[in-house]
Amino acid sequence: MIDVYGSQRQYLDHLAPIWRGLPEELRGDVLYERQGLSEHPLVLEAQGRRRRGGAQIWKAKRVLTAGIGDAQNARRWGAGVALVEHGSGQTYITPGEKAHPSYPGGAKRNGIGLFLCTNEAVARANEALYGPRSVVIGSPRLSDLREARASQRLTEPGSRPVLALCWHWDCRVAPESFWALPEFVSSLVDLVSTWAGKIIGHAHPRVWDRAETLYRSAGIEPVREFEEVVRRADVVSFDSTSVGFEAAALGIPVVVVDSTRWRRDVEHGLRFWRWADIGPRISPFPGYPKRTAEVWATAALAAHEDPDLDAQARAAMTAEVYPHEGTEVERAVEALRVWVGSPK
Repeated sequence: MIDVYGSQRQYLDHLAPIWRGLPEELRGDVLYERQGLSEHPLVLEAQGRRRRGGAQIWKAKRVLTAGIGDAQNARRWGAGVALVEHGSGQTYITPGEKAHPSYPGGAKRNGIGLFLCTNEAVARANEALYGPRSVVIGSPRLSDLREARASQRLTEPGSRPVLALCWHWDCRVAPESFWALPEFVSSLVDLVSTWAGKIIGHAHPRVWDRAETLYRSAGIEPVREFEEVVRRADVVSFDSTSVGFEAAALGIPVVVVDSTRWRRDVEHGLRFWRWADIGPRISPFPGYPKRTAEVWATAALAAHEDPDLDAQARAAMTAEVYPHEGTEVERAVEALRVWVGSPK
């Protein structure tokens, strides 16, 4: 049996499609922490097969996680651990800088027995330090998001395009990992008055409370669940958050937002800077919030009115970053079956 363990909302999002896809003889319990996660769709779905509290992990023999802290905890308590790399596979490893354990190819990952990797670049980064423990599966999370997009409902009149703002969090692993929202906050009110349609706001779970407050004060509707963003958005604006790449992989036009604090002379791959041009790119005009809002709205309108704009770049990114479309869950299940030595 394989239990899944998530201490944060976004981790459960990535574990959910794999847990559902596991055959009955391999599907264990859903382990979670914090009372706030008791309403997560996966926890609700796992009625009778869910357990709260980190102390429960010591009972597990095999655990699938989506975060390095969860993996280390499960390993500390004696479980065999597999890690599904969540997000797009962004990393922040440059010469002379410390490799953070949270990212592919990071340090302190010795105890992980299997890496389920989004793409070949992620697998190579892990294999460089930890040998052949990696299997490329694509992103099972995209299977849920495709379903959400396919069930897209029109909640606004067709003449009112929906612009979704999506942000990373204030991660300080590298200058490039820090979110760009603080530089754009002063432009939000002007953006609302400039944009011809509806604006909704999403953000990484780690900063959701702060982002929600900022959105409400600017007259923007907060939308916590990314599935709802996918169902409603006509255009997605994003900084370095992986959900921007997920939106692009679903065929949603995007606006790529740059921070002035990000260095242009480093190469982390993906957002920095190989696939930074999958949509119109903008940077803030410090001290000129209205000018920033005007450029922002113009870029979003261009992306909305011409869906073919940068479509080839989005398709090329998707092929490289999110391979194995439609078979991600099956590949994950097969890799886990081999890992535990279970016959078909």
